[in-house]
Amino acid sequence: MEERILEIVFYLVEHLRSHNGQIGPFRAISKDLKSRGFTDSEISSAYGWFLEEMQKEGGKVNPNSSSSQAVRVMSQLEMEHFTPDAAGFLILMLRFRLISPAQFERIVDKAFLLGTEKIDLPVMKVIASRYVFSSGTSVDLNLFNIDGSEVVN
Repeated sequence: MEERILEIVFYLVEHLRSHNGQIGPFRAISKDLKSRGFTDSEISSAYGWFLEEMQKEGGKVNPNSSSSQAVRVMSQLEMEHFTPDAAGFLILMLRFRLISPAQFERIVDKAFLLGTEKIDLPVMKVIASRYVFSSGTSVDLNLFNIDGSEVVN
């Protein structure tokens, strides 16, 4: 479930970038996300987490920041361990500051520990979501008093 919340957070960051730093009304974003198959509880959890991060002083989510940041280049050996989609997703998470450089390194290390198979996008989302939401607290699924039994039509 955390990987689905991460997908929504990623959507919100991309939305923010494409709308000149404006997140827009929750209702419109929620409607679009519901049409993509996400539940109300997933949407509210991701939106709440995202807003909290945006409000933190120096928060991780700052997609329009122009501050200099070192660019992490993956080695050929590392790139061979990931599908292009998985590697691209991981690099974008670092670029969008959803993960720190240290978390990036831990994710790459964790992926290598999983074995010799290539890490694809769904597996990358599972691994990455553990690090994005590992601030010591679990993701609050009742942020907006939603019980999780909602049905998406």
